[in-house]
Amino acid sequence: MPGPRVYILACLMALGLLAAAAPALAAGPNEPNSVEDIQKQLDGLSIIYRGDHPEVIRLKEHLRKLKANQAKKKALERAQDPKQAPAIGEEFRSSQSFE
Repeated sequence: MPGPRVYILACLMALGLLAAAAPALAAGPNEPNSVEDIQKQLDGLSIIYRGDHPEVIRLKEHLRKLKANQAKKKALERAQDPKQAPAIGEEFRSSQSFE
C-alpha cells in the first residue's frame, strides 16, 4: 500500500496542483533552514491542509523559532560591534524615563 505522500502526489497531479505543493512534499525529513524555504513549504501545504493541520502547525512553530534565533543573533552581533555599542547604550538611556 502506498504511503500518504504518494497518495497526496497522485491527487495533486490529478488536480494540476503538483507544482504549487512540490516544495512542501519534497522536503522529506530535512528541516528547511531559511525563512524563504519554510514559507514556500507553508504556501504549498496551505493548498492541501487547513491551518490546524499538525504539519502546518509544526512548520509555523519552526518558522517562529528561526526568526527569533535570527533576531537574537543580529542583536548579539550589534552588541559586539564596537561602533554600534555606544549607539545602543544611548538608545537605551534615551528610552528610559528617570522622572
